[in-house]
Amino acid sequence: MKTGRTLHTDDEVRRMKDQVERFPAARKIADEIVDRAEVWAKLDDAYVRDLPPPADIFRGFLPSFDGCPVHGEAVFQAPGGPWKADIFNRPWKIKCAVGGEEYPSNDFMAYYRTGDRALLTGDYADDGMGWDPGDGRSRFWFVAHYCYRLWHQLIPALQDLGRAYLMTGDPRYGRKGAILLDRMAELFPTMDHAAQSWYGLNYQVGYTGRFLYAVQESFNIGLYAEAYDNLFPALQSGSEVHAFLNKEPEALIRHVEDNLVRQSVRDIWEGKIRGNYGLHQASAVKALVVIDDDAFTDWAIERLETYTGCGPNTEVWAYGVEGWDHALDNFLFRDGVSFEVAIGYSAGCWTRYMLDTDLVLERLGKRRLPGEHVRSLGSWSRRLACWDGKMPAIADTGAEATYPMLDISSLQRFFRGYGWPEYARALLNVGGTDESGFRSYDDLFEVPLTRAELEHAAVNLPEWPESSDNLGGVGFAILRSGRAENQLAAVLQYGHANAGHAHRDRLNLEVIAGGKRVVPDTGYPTHAAEHPDPPVWEKNTVSHVTVVVNESRQDTADEGRLERFGTAPHVQHVALSAPRAYLGVDVYRRGVTLLELAPNLQVLVDLFHVTGGWAHDYSFHAFNGSFSTRGVAFQAQEGGTLAGPNVPFRKLYDDPELERHANLPGLPGTNGKRSYHSYRGSGFSYLYDVKRGQPAGEFQAEWRDEEMGLRMIVPEGVAREVITAHGRPPSKPGAAEHLDYVLLRNRAGRRQDALNSLFAVVCETYRKQPKITGVRRLDVVEGEDAIGLEISWPDGRCYLLSTLSDEGRSVFEGGLELDGGFGVLTLDLNGRPLWACLAGRRLKSDGVAVEGTGTWRGRITGMDAGNCRVTVRSDSGGAPPAGETLMVSNPPHACNFPIRSVEATGEGWLCSLDAERLHIGRFVVEAETEEGLQTRTWIHREWEDTEDSGCHYLKGARLAYKQRLHTIDRVIPREEGGHRFVLRDPIPWPAAPDDMPVIYDLGPGDACVARPLVFTAL
Repeated sequence: MKTGRTLHTDDEVRRMKDQVERFPAARKIADEIVDRAEVWAKLDDAYVRDLPPPADIFRGFLPSFDGCPVHGEAVFQAPGGPWKADIFNRPWKIKCAVGGEEYPSNDFMAYYRTGDRALLTGDYADDGMGWDPGDGRSRFWFVAHYCYRLWHQLIPALQDLGRAYLMTGDPRYGRKGAILLDRMAELFPTMDHAAQSWYGLNYQVGYTGRFLYAVQESFNIGLYAEAYDNLFPALQSGSEVHAFLNKEPEALIRHVEDNLVRQSVRDIWEGKIRGNYGLHQASAVKALVVIDDDAFTDWAIERLETYTGCGPNTEVWAYGVEGWDHALDNFLFRDGVSFEVAIGYSAGCWTRYMLDTDLVLERLGKRRLPGEHVRSLGSWSRRLACWDGKMPAIADTGAEATYPMLDISSLQRFFRGYGWPEYARALLNVGGTDESGFRSYDDLFEVPLTRAELEHAAVNLPEWPESSDNLGGVGFAILRSGRAENQLAAVLQYGHANAGHAHRDRLNLEVIAGGKRVVPDTGYPTHAAEHPDPPVWEKNTVSHVTVVVNESRQDTADEGRLERFGTAPHVQHVALSAPRAYLGVDVYRRGVTLLELAPNLQVLVDLFHVTGGWAHDYSFHAFNGSFSTRGVAFQAQEGGTLAGPNVPFRKLYDDPELERHANLPGLPGTNGKRSYHSYRGSGFSYLYDVKRGQPAGEFQAEWRDEEMGLRMIVPEGVAREVITAHGRPPSKPGAAEHLDYVLLRNRAGRRQDALNSLFAVVCETYRKQPKITGVRRLDVVEGEDAIGLEISWPDGRCYLLSTLSDEGRSVFEGGLELDGGFGVLTLDLNGRPLWACLAGRRLKSDGVAVEGTGTWRGRITGMDAGNCRVTVRSDSGGAPPAGETLMVSNPPHACNFPIRSVEATGEGWLCSLDAERLHIGRFVVEAETEEGLQTRTWIHREWEDTEDSGCHYLKGARLAYKQRLHTIDRVIPREEGGHRFVLRDPIPWPAAPDDMPVIYDLGPGDACVARPLVFTAL
């Protein structure tokens, strides 16, 4: 049994107290904790004991998705909202943050104690099971939400009391903390959030937990343990509290430890508590330090490391209990971004909490996490940061995400633990040095980092990334042009995203200029729950900056492919395709180029090519500002939405069955009732105030505020119709009422399926006045799937040429010729050539001929996976270009890696790849079958999508097992959990570590391509 505190050593506690005395910033943190604890210390013992509500009073994180009975959804946008509760002065009442009215209208506790329904008085009476508005809307669960908010004050109060007791030794804090611990340990085993919550009853089976829902409780595991450790002396020797609780010290300690602390850890595997991957892992190892029981620690660590194969029918997300021996490979891309894809979750869950876990493992004397995963977890977010720290809001990420995405306390902890220079730089940028480094309770135990040591660590690291980057594992490309406040950045998401926090947004575009989100992804939806807005609009394809085909969301969330990535002076370029975004569509490809045409003139050129289907809608929106257009005479549509003048806002016009299912009794997913997340339609009914027009020449749209402007220029011949409309961003505090959308529309007959669109858009951002004077589409004299643009400004003009193929010759008006896939030629005001950039063999104009290296092609013949090296054979005999991106594929599978170095060998060319690892999965074999292998391990978190259930990206990948290397033909989910691998083409393989199958992103026989971008000054 535990005999003393173990979370902090005596030396750490002495240091903490000394620093609280010496440093005002540390004292301020301590004083705030003590002040909060003092509120509870003054309360009556019996009052504190009775305050935690029993299990039969239900909980709810919202009263309703409809918002407030009076103010509706406006409550979600209220600063500090949407609801407030004063547990001491207005018990069992919640207050609307908009109008201040209170709900419910009755005295709930009087009713609860007596059961007298005559006490359910007023217009908004709630007996604990909600108020029925009687107009077809769902119930409003006022009491349940108050209960939820009450627990959100009780649990932090327990933490504050424990910390105040550790800092001061005041027995009053120990007494009240012990009373709360005892009562919570009594209630904890009786709590089952799935059966006792508004959401669990009405929306999602298995939305389990204890006091709170499973994700929130995954944080609380560590909090309960910390409070238990800090309050341990009060449990051990506080005689007065033992008399009040009628428990001897040993009995009280066993009661708290067994029923609250140990049970919360056991709950991870018993299906009651699990969070996003990383959350419960970090809390659990912290609890193990506190419990201080070698046998229990060994039991828990063994499961945290190696447990695999929890079936899909458990009460809560099964993948969360995968041991990190498998999960770090299967759920984490080699760049360090998680399978959730949303960078907010990748930073907040995986990076923060898995690094915390790694550092605590050292303290426990256990095996640390693999170094290649730890390093990628620590580095990926800086690679995505733009000037002034602005981050893209990919998928479910806060729309105002900023680097560093870790809090200052975490940055300090990880810099101390790993010494990474980028964390030193981040701390310097956000002021986390010397006394200003005291930002949290945990900081009180550490010696402050000095500016001198941080500057020394970061001396060779620039303040902000200034070069373009490609995170080829997850599939994020970021182009950067210009410096400091003149930096223009474009971020594109092309990787697969078959996860709950991903969006249907393959090839989505975000643009950040000078630290301003000029083409913003709107980020996290209003609700991460069963509600129509997220799947129908906020996560749907149409709300993003991409192309909607056939008036439906993207068919799959499968991965896209990098076709070309190149950086050169004045030019940053990427070409991407998503061949399975829409099944049956022949071409779905985007090329984005940043051009620095003058020191203060940078433009973005966006070319989006779609072939197949009968309807193409290029959707674009910019920041909230004054909006104007030129070049199209618009006619306002009378009423309705983009779905039609007779289709009202939010109407599921293209899925009436789903609207009917929403009113069926029972939970989505049961008795045939569909979830809103099964919607596959257009989302067009969320675009309103529609105006339509046909372009007769160049079209322009402009967004402008006091800080900056963005002008969208569309040349003639791109779209048959232009539409403007309003679309609402997610309802968050401070969100704009609407954003102005522009849609470029092409249509064929519905029975046709061969529509070909090549959308071309030029965007210019500016501070005062725009400089581009015109954009013209060039006539194509010879060549297929080719486009040429002429961009003019007062001091010159630029020609950008592009084709789908990197082979063959295209000829444009004026004698421009391109032998290759991409080229740029700029001329001054007098027509004198200035510079050219080429991905191909030749770019030619009058008096100018620029030679390129063309496309390098080859094939992998060998692989040294441990050192991230491959041997390649060249089709033409030349060396692959070092410093460029190697794109690897076989028919169903594609990946890409930067080439770090190349050296000649007797077998070809040995390429060192710039990657932390080449393997992308590992699993435990449950059975060998005639066609392959069977496993219970979760290879990837599966969400209903296609027949592949999120594993299509593994087709064509390589699987090493028992000294053989196989090509994966199919990965088939099993009803009981896990997968079945169908394999083909075995070849000898020298390594077989522990006979555990390992999946590699590439292997012998795969085709390789590199498409260098060559710059020439003329």
